[in-house]
Amino acid sequence: MGGIRMSHKTDLDGPGLKAAEAAYMDVATALPPPGVSLDQWAMNSVEAAIRAYLAALTGQAVAPVAWLHEITEPGAAEPISMLPMSMLSRSPNNPWSHWMAAHFDKCAYVVTPLYASPVQAPVAPVAVKALDERMIEAGMIPLSQLLAGDTPLAKWAAHTGVRDLATFEQWLLMRHREFMTMRASYELGDKDESDELYEWVLAHSGAFSEVVANFRSALAAVPAPPVEGLARQILDFFQTARDEGLYVGAGRDGRLPDNEESQYGPKTKALRAAALAALSAPPQIGGVPEGWRPTHRHLKRGSSYQQIGLASLQCSEPCAETAVLVIYRCDDGKLWARPHDEFNDGRFEAIAVEAAGGAI
Repeated sequence: MGGIRMSHKTDLDGPGLKAAEAAYMDVATALPPPGVSLDQWAMNSVEAAIRAYLAALTGQAVAPVAWLHEITEPGAAEPISMLPMSMLSRSPNNPWSHWMAAHFDKCAYVVTPLYASPVQAPVAPVAVKALDERMIEAGMIPLSQLLAGDTPLAKWAAHTGVRDLATFEQWLLMRHREFMTMRASYELGDKDESDELYEWVLAHSGAFSEVVANFRSALAAVPAPPVEGLARQILDFFQTARDEGLYVGAGRDGRLPDNEESQYGPKTKALRAAALAALSAPPQIGGVPEGWRPTHRHLKRGSSYQQIGLASLQCSEPCAETAVLVIYRCDDGKLWARPHDEFNDGRFEAIAVEAAGGAI
């Protein structure tokens, strides 16, 4: 190599520069470990030498965010700069490999570490104890607990597994169901209302009922993303697949796996048939179809549907020949079918319908 030097940006001179040069020359004349190219091994050693010198210079381990590699041809005014170290490789996979083999040994090579911020002396630690005392006196959570994530809300989230709106909804419905079950035990006489826990259960069941109602109202008030037409149909299809526990990974074409021997085979076929029927149906133009009145709400998704009636399934699968299906319609006019026992297993709840003659 014609010469190796470090950029002025590294503030390396004297012993530091010589140590880096020596490290490179020692490694460049030796055999690299199996599976490691000589170029890669040599450049890694240069970076390691610079990192070690900077650590000794500043008293702390300084980690560059990237390395700038530059090569300068003899007589050239400007160097050729490149961030990826692989561009300096002489392997056949590098499009510059022929040029590198012919000219690299005559060029000057510069390595510059790049930092997110300039290297500076360590900042004096914040007097956390004094701030903690002042925050406690003001009725606040101490700074040390905030920094460590040791707060009531953080502990509650870690304990319950709540991470977002979806997991919060799961936790909320679970707790609501628990307190309503306990309340029913008192109202049915299974437990004595003179029990000391009765008032506690009554208060919590009422509070959770109110929170559930407010939460659903808030979700319903959030405008849905503008996903309509074909995209809406595909999303609804795979949402149904996830609800049924059948979404075991779709291919690049968006189709569910077709495994005749798996437990998902028959239902997967039925879901695919429903998707093809939806995709071949004419697009729904306009908003809510005329005469649409919601009769049921999906507890998990919060979407509303109108039950149309019951139907018998006729197909080549003997096990499904006598299945009774519930036919229901969404507010976009699309029709859905679901086995009767699944439609009434608790995933849907009946809602009051405002008709011409009053509530039904």
